[in-house]
Amino acid sequence: MCCGERSIVGPRPLTQLDVERLGWHQSTEDWRFAGNPGITGLSQLMAGPTARFARRLDRLYLQKQSLLLDLRLIALSFAVNVAGKRAVRRWLKAVPAVVRHPR
Repeated sequence: MCCGERSIVGPRPLTQLDVERLGWHQSTEDWRFAGNPGITGLSQLMAGPTARFARRLDRLYLQKQSLLLDLRLIALSFAVNVAGKRAVRRWLKAVPAVVRHPR
């Protein structure tokens, strides 16, 4: 990655050591590097304790990527910085699914 190749929202940037440690160096993981890495993203905000879950969230983000999703993730990032990740997760669970995923 070179200067200017990072976006505000996107998959977590990884070092070569991270890629090898997680076993994501096979060609089956090339999808992960299709988009620019971001400062914040779905896996950074919602990931649990496992790399497998974070990988699934990164893939989901790349499949569903849109301006509206990016704006939501940026707003959630600010909320996490103000209230904390645990409080934001509790709030998201309390919000009806219709509000979280309008059609």
